[in-house]
Amino acid sequence: MTFQLFHFRDSDRILKEKSMLCYITLTMEHVFNAIKGVYLRNTLLRTVLDEMGWHQGDVWNIIAGRRCRYLGYKNGVAIEASFTDYSYIAEGLTCLQLGYDKGQIDAGILLLTTRGIPAGKEKDTSVILNKDMGAMEPTIRLPVCICLYDFGDPVIGNCNNFPS
Repeated sequence: MTFQLFHFRDSDRILKEKSMLCYITLTMEHVFNAIKGVYLRNTLLRTVLDEMGWHQGDVWNIIAGRRCRYLGYKNGVAIEASFTDYSYIAEGLTCLQLGYDKGQIDAGILLLTTRGIPAGKEKDTSVILNKDMGAMEPTIRLPVCICLYDFGDPVIGNCNNFPS
């Protein structure tokens, strides 16, 4: 699996109305291809989003005067991401919800890794994700597309070949 897209609260309808469904899939593919096997991903993610045109407009700050910003913004859709651990789901959705409540965005996209998904009897990530989204209602109610990536383990080269 490279990545999977999950739509909640009619996000697919909103993204289709904005003619962005195909574009978002292309962006997610580009993110996967650029970041798979890489250990430090944040700077590269920002570069990929910039290449794909996700730095559009002046709606960046979630809270004025703070460093809390969207990673990407285009046509009323904001992107948040964390490739460290799945548990970022609550924090990422909260940031997107703030923008939605302020009228800054119409929908959000949250990029997460499958690493850290709670182990248990459920093996299907869609079941786990649906349970987590249900547990966050009514606090989190924005239309959101969640993209789950499985990058595998990062490739770390042989450190013995580096000059001292």
